[in-house]
This record gives sequence, C-alpha cells and structure tokens, in this order.
Amino acid sequence: MKKTLIIGHRGSPHHEPENTLKSFQKALDHGVDMIELDVHLTKDKKLIVMHDPNLTRMTGVNKQIRELTLKQIKKLKVRGETIPTLGEAIDFLKGKCMLNIESKVSNAAKHMVKLIKEKDIIDDVVVSSRSFIFLRNIKFRQPFIKTAWIFERPSIFYILRAKTLGLYSLQPHYNITTSRMVRRAHKHNLKVFIWWNAYPLWKVNPEKVKRLNPDGIITHDPKMRI
Repeated sequence: MKKTLIIGHRGSPHHEPENTLKSFQKALDHGVDMIELDVHLTKDKKLIVMHDPNLTRMTGVNKQIRELTLKQIKKLKVRGETIPTLGEAIDFLKGKCMLNIESKVSNAAKHMVKLIKEKDIIDDVVVSSRSFIFLRNIKFRQPFIKTAWIFERPSIFYILRAKTLGLYSLQPHYNITTSRMVRRAHKHNLKVFIWWNAYPLWKVNPEKVKRLNPDGIITHDPKMRI
C-alpha cells in the first residue's frame, strides 16, 4: 500500500511556536516525512520564515515584513524564539526530512532558486505557491525544482495548467478535495498533498482523508496517521 506522507504544517504549531526551529524539531520528533514552512522577503531582500506579512500576531510588533531589514527582524522574538532565515531552516532540516517551502510573495523566485542551489537541496525540496506566475518563474530559473500549486477553490483547468507547467504536485484544500480529483491528478502523474487550516482535529475526518488517497497530508498535528 502506498505510504501517505505526513507533512508538518509550519512544523508542529500546536506544540511550539509555528515556523520556528523549535517547531520543526518537534515535528521531526513526531516522525514527519516533510515540513511545510512559509517564506517572506525583508526590505533588504532576505528570505525569512514567517506566515503572515505583518508581524503583529507572532511578535506583537505592528510592522510589515517588507518594511524591515533582516537585522531589525532578528531583534524580534516569537514566544522567546528567534525568527529563522530560510537558509537557517534549510541548514537545520537538511538530511532530516524533505521541505515544502511556500512563498508568500511573488518576487522571491530569484532569491529562492539561488539559495536552493547554494544549499544543494534540489532533490529534497518542493516549492509551493498560490501564484501560477511565481511557479512559472521558478521553473524558468531551475526546471528541476519540484513545484506545487496551492488552491482552495475548485477549477476545471487545474490539471491542464499543472501539466503545462510541469508541476510536481497539487495542494488543494481538504474541503474541496474529492476522490475524482485525486484520481485524475494521479492519472497525469501529479502528486496530491491536501491541507487544512489550524482546525481542531475533530473537524478533519481521518476516514475521509484515507478515502481520498492523497500522497501527503499537510497537518498541524504531525502525530496524525491515516
């Protein structure tokens, strides 16, 4: 039977501050196969690991990431934890599990491809985004990087567009994923990683997830198994 990959959504955010090295370590402790993390660009074009464009929720500082330099952001804390750069996250996770790097901005392709090459992790990374243009820019710069298209609204064109660009996987939201969608994707050699938000686990039906037969689940509970 095919193994369904367990992908820690921002690490293990129910146990440690999301998108921090501590959160990633907790996800590793729970035996994840891959860790999903989010990336923004600072004012001086450095890649940092953070989900929100604004720092208020995580640090209490009401500033946009794009307004601050890396040096300024490094002075802030997330429940006592330093905000990691993408390079620091890669160094921490390299050789331990695969990475699923979601770009939250459309202008990060050049910087991300450069770093992935420098860190020599092309075989161990999936770059994901909601932006089809961003994914196209990644493939243009380095066609061997695996890419994934994130979406939460169904479209009749998703598989055609994914095939046209040579994507590795689709990442649809749990609520819109159907068995037919997964079968069609598999027919076209596309992986399917489903995801959901920070729901309590009771809002996600493990039996439904199992019936969908995804290649991976991006979950806030890295102990979850199907």
